[in-house]
Amino acid sequence: MRIQQIYKEQNGEQFIRKNDSIVGLYFHNIVGLPLIRLMQKLKLHFSPNVITIVTLIFGLIAGYCFFMGQLIYGMVFFVLNMISDTLDGKWARLTNQKTKLGEKLDQTSDRISKASWYVGIWYSQYYGHEYWWIGICLIVAHYMTEIFREKIIKTDIFLYIKYLYYSPFEDAYVTFFIAPLFTLLFRIPHYYTFSFAVLLLILSYARYQYFVRKNV
Repeated sequence: MRIQQIYKEQNGEQFIRKNDSIVGLYFHNIVGLPLIRLMQKLKLHFSPNVITIVTLIFGLIAGYCFFMGQLIYGMVFFVLNMISDTLDGKWARLTNQKTKLGEKLDQTSDRISKASWYVGIWYSQYYGHEYWWIGICLIVAHYMTEIFREKIIKTDIFLYIKYLYYSPFEDAYVTFFIAPLFTLLFRIPHYYTFSFAVLLLILSYARYQYFVRKNV
């Protein structure tokens, strides 16, 4: 019963949003909501911007670790960044502290963190090798997709066209967690794993996305 109370939204709470990604629903909320409940229980009173700054610190540490080739530590701080990134928005909605400054700070933190990850991965996994240009192509492809999603499709979290599904959250986990993990475990070059995983991601069915939302 206590576990159900942790994950059940109370009156006025908006922890689970209609535009949450699959990884947000199945991972971020599972880990993040107990932390939010703990913060509630401790009656903490601080700005969500504090969480955003901590999120940025996690992101920059992850980028530095990727840059130095410390993939394990990079993956750890990447996950901490992603979980922390979901907390500031939930805390802002819960404590009624939503502001345009906070939203802008959150977006800036995300962009700086992601840029540091790409630079770090490119330097340690591509630079100095004959396939360095593949890393450049992957980065360019990512940002072209982001521009298409934000400026043309104008959706903030995910997009799906007929049976094709894409989310920047799944994209990030593929690039900065799954691919480095396979590189460490099986000595597979980062770009092979990344390309294969992205292909699977693109072929995900939008009907599965609908099924997830229908049953949350």
